[in-house]
Amino acid sequence: MIDVRKLLLLLSALGAVLFGTALVTSLLNPVLVEATAREMIRRQVETQVHDKIDALDAKFLSSKAGVLIGKQASEAETARRQLREKVPERVAAVISEMLNLDCECRKTVETHLRDGFELQMATASQAQARLTALIR
Repeated sequence: MIDVRKLLLLLSALGAVLFGTALVTSLLNPVLVEATAREMIRRQVETQVHDKIDALDAKFLSSKAGVLIGKQASEAETARRQLREKVPERVAAVISEMLNLDCECRKTVETHLRDGFELQMATASQAQARLTALIR
């Protein structure tokens, strides 16, 4: 049978050698100890962040994405409604009434306004599609 006293002596000697080596290393090369500690802290922080990200369940993410989809859908519908109401033509008509009716610049203004609304509608629709894909 193993003598308990010898086992304790062996463990004590091993611990003294291990911690003695760590003490000498920290005195001779403090930068190494600092770099090692920094790396350990970085790994621990990364682990905790990944754990928190993993803890976010699909229901939480779906609810947040649903709110964003609602906003994007609302913006897309607003742009569609404005196009349906022919806001660009109305603005161009008012401008043309105020100034020279035969000027080509009025058509350019109307085209720019229409393009702006169509771009806003396309952007909102694309964002809604990406959020839907994210939810899935």
